[in-house]
Amino acid sequence: MTYSLDVVDGSAAGARLEIPNSGLLVGRSARPPGQLGGDPALSRQHARFTPSPDGALLVEDLGSTNGTRVNGAMIRGSFVAHPGDVVQVGETTMRIFGDQGSGAGSTVVRHRHVESDADLREALYAWLSHDREGRELLSRLDHDAAGTAEPLADWIARRRHDAPAPLATYVSGGHVERLVNIANARDVHIHEPPKQLWDKVANARGGPLLFLMVGIAAIVGGFASFGYVVVSFIATVWSDLGSGSQPSPPSVQFVPWAPLGLALEVAGVVIITLAIGASARDARRAR
Repeated sequence: MTYSLDVVDGSAAGARLEIPNSGLLVGRSARPPGQLGGDPALSRQHARFTPSPDGALLVEDLGSTNGTRVNGAMIRGSFVAHPGDVVQVGETTMRIFGDQGSGAGSTVVRHRHVESDADLREALYAWLSHDREGRELLSRLDHDAAGTAEPLADWIARRRHDAPAPLATYVSGGHVERLVNIANARDVHIHEPPKQLWDKVANARGGPLLFLMVGIAAIVGGFASFGYVVVSFIATVWSDLGSGSQPSPPSVQFVPWAPLGLALEVAGVVIITLAIGASARDARRAR
């Protein structure tokens, strides 16, 4: 198989670099076209692309200052790449192409896997969910898709070097609008990003908020009941020790305070759980 690199972003955008069997050196001191249009962020000897005897393509970072990424992940040493992978060196982004055979019957291998819109949207959703600003954009998508498109495109562009593998080709190739359209699609269902328990509690409004307060009050009452039993026990023992009399079994009124405390604790947990569920349901309906 013979390989080539299509430059999709950077000083040499639009160029195609053929990779000879002897390999291709990329860097400021490399021979053209390995200088990638004079990319200023390249090291003198940045990376090498070498076809292996078994038909694979080895991408090797040569100790560059800014590193080499394959599908958004930084590599160390050699990495086995495949057609369709996206390589980033300096300020340049390239897509790997592979040609099996030669002549009219040759087959060009472009991608190992073509993701569906649902796959891409799930990947985009997960990427956004890792960032606070990204999560805010996600919450705005359903009720203000048009107003969210521009800030979403800006968010993706600013973080293009950290794009996960399924999205790297689109982001580095300047197809951000495609991802924005996928994010705005109404026919692709995705799950709400996971939230911390406190986030769900803070979102409670109206009836759920009232139940939440009742549940918290029940738990506090349960702790108070248990506290009364414990304090009574300690006070009785302390009184016996202070009087110097023969210690006797402490007389503590466990009933009804201990059972009452347990009941309040259980009731409080149940009420809070129901309140959080109702709050989440109301939030989904409002979106």
